[in-house]
Amino acid sequence: MKNLHFILSLLFSVFLVQNLLAQGAAPRPTLSTDNATVLNKLNNDMTLNRFVNASAWYGNLDYLSNNEYDFEVALRDTTIHVHSKIYVDIPLRKSYMIYVDPRAAKNDPRRKLKVYPTETVKVSRKDVNTTIVGMPTDSCWLFKVVTGKVNLYSQLSQTKSLNNEYIKAYQVGDSGPILKLDSAALADIVRNDAKAYKMVTRSDYYKAVLKYNGVSN
Repeated sequence: MKNLHFILSLLFSVFLVQNLLAQGAAPRPTLSTDNATVLNKLNNDMTLNRFVNASAWYGNLDYLSNNEYDFEVALRDTTIHVHSKIYVDIPLRKSYMIYVDPRAAKNDPRRKLKVYPTETVKVSRKDVNTTIVGMPTDSCWLFKVVTGKVNLYSQLSQTKSLNNEYIKAYQVGDSGPILKLDSAALADIVRNDAKAYKMVTRSDYYKAVLKYNGVSN
């Protein structure tokens, strides 16, 4: 009977210690560890749905410059720092980054966590003398890679050696809606610039916008 009482007392003490440690530990970020569908809870009035759905984008991913960077990732409940490139979850048709949790053991399945766009408020990184910001959609982040009368957005944060393959959305001015790249709409915007308009008709949208913005390429 005394042995039973001793064992029960010991178990209760262990429970109390574990409970106190759990209360004092820093909260872990709530992120995905598998391919479960991530619900989009953002109240986003921009028409930014499924920017990376096109099979051509997945096929061209290996040919686009997609380097690893140090990103500051603002989640809904905390901010984390992530060193990652941008990956694509083919089954879910979503971009994601990989966050390595330094508090987790190397054999812990929660050490490497997937960060999906819908789990974030924004992501950003330093680029020379500026900061590149990515805003989340339901399937990718959109990074403003060209600024001017017409802004251009990419699914990657690269800013050098860009071409049409990187460009997924545009915006007229800073107050207009961000819209999926549309050749007819873009042609109408640059119509008064003959050279830019001709570039659009040749499907050279990136250079057309640079010309319209007065930027030499």
